[in-house]
Amino acid sequence: MNQLLIKELGVRIQNQRLAHHMTQEQLAERADLHPVYISAVERGVKCATLTTLEHITKALDITFSELFAGIESYEEPAGSMNEIGRLFSSLSRTEQQFAVTLLRDILL
Repeated sequence: MNQLLIKELGVRIQNQRLAHHMTQEQLAERADLHPVYISAVERGVKCATLTTLEHITKALDITFSELFAGIESYEEPAGSMNEIGRLFSSLSRTEQQFAVTLLRDILL
């Protein structure tokens, strides 16, 4: 699963847990999971399986649809980098230097 999606799901689980005024320990107990695992899922460190997500959504009294609502598909960064590489290679040397300067100004 895409790392951005894993992190997004973790944030959504945490937001739902907090909206239900639950601690990680309480959610873990209701979902029959370990609190450390809940913490890792919320931080996007662990990728929960569908079965685990089912336990979590039931413990939060929400549906899969509610958990995933509005999530668009995430493009892998490698795809973006490949596109940037293709675009960059089509530029002249002067255009490449300008593009690098522009990117530095934008990003740094």
